[in-house]
Amino acid sequence: MASNRKRSANEPPVTSDADALRARIAELEAREAEHERSERVQAALYRIAEAASAASDLQEFYRTVHATVGELIFAENFYIALYDESHQAINFPYYADSVETDVPDPARWEPVGNARGTTAYVLRTGKPVAITPEKHRELVEAGEIETIGVLAEGEWLGAPLTAEGRTIGVVVGQTYRADQRYTAADLDVLAYVGQHIGSALTRIRAIEETRQRNAELALVNEIGQALAEQLDFQAIIDLVGERVRSIFNPLSMFVALYDTASNRVRFPYAIDEGRRAEAQRPDIELGQGLTSRIIQTRRPVRVASDDEANALGAVQLGGSDTESFLGVPITSGDRVIGVIALERLEKNAY
Repeated sequence: MASNRKRSANEPPVTSDADALRARIAELEAREAEHERSERVQAALYRIAEAASAASDLQEFYRTVHATVGELIFAENFYIALYDESHQAINFPYYADSVETDVPDPARWEPVGNARGTTAYVLRTGKPVAITPEKHRELVEAGEIETIGVLAEGEWLGAPLTAEGRTIGVVVGQTYRADQRYTAADLDVLAYVGQHIGSALTRIRAIEETRQRNAELALVNEIGQALAEQLDFQAIIDLVGERVRSIFNPLSMFVALYDTASNRVRFPYAIDEGRRAEAQRPDIELGQGLTSRIIQTRRPVRVASDDEANALGAVQLGGSDTESFLGVPITSGDRVIGVIALERLEKNAY
């Protein structure tokens, strides 16, 4: 006799063996896919570590990172931002974008200040985030971010670069089309990769600093050799100027010498827009200006903008209109006998 008992609402639904088998197969396939993805991520991290060890310059490393991340997630539009906590400044050393035309200068550092873009948002929170158009509107309305650059219908994916427990930058992937969206797994991958990029960058920076110190030692050795060979003083000045120029690659620079007897400053070596320009730097009397300030105070001067320079009493002595200035005293015993200074067009160059 057939049973007329109705199934209780609390009873599990009746499933066939076929349904159970299909569920098991789906579970195994999901595990296999996750395993394959994990292996790809580990292989990518290994390549990033290798690139950090082998890269001859940072741009080469950034290109390798971009290509490697592109094997894991959509990364046609991809950039890396670095954060200098001590100077509260941000820099975009690598930027690849198929739509954005206003690409940041890779050599320029900008004050973070009260920046409210999506990159600054990740720096403030220290957390990875996926920002859809809907999420973007929510954050704008909440006052967390402001719209900067191209407003996309796709999605913005950002993760902090971390090293030794600190956020040192942000790595970003972006889409511009509504049918190109990231998954939660993509965000996890970018966050995980970001940790390793941060550590690798720290190692590369240490190598770059070592190269810089070696260049400085080479300069000292060259000057010592020139003195030992009794080259004339102008030849020594030219040697110092050219060596400093090769290290820092400034738009303009000069070596100034101060004569206490006449209280005047002359410029035996000057570069303006890549050309020797001593004739355009006439002698001046010690008084106003950044060069005089360095001699009088015996202290270096670094300015990040033309406004800062004007506030310190800068005067135009010929050459190009520049924003950034870095000048240091040349000392002999307890006396300042001159100044070496570098200039660049962009703000926050030094």
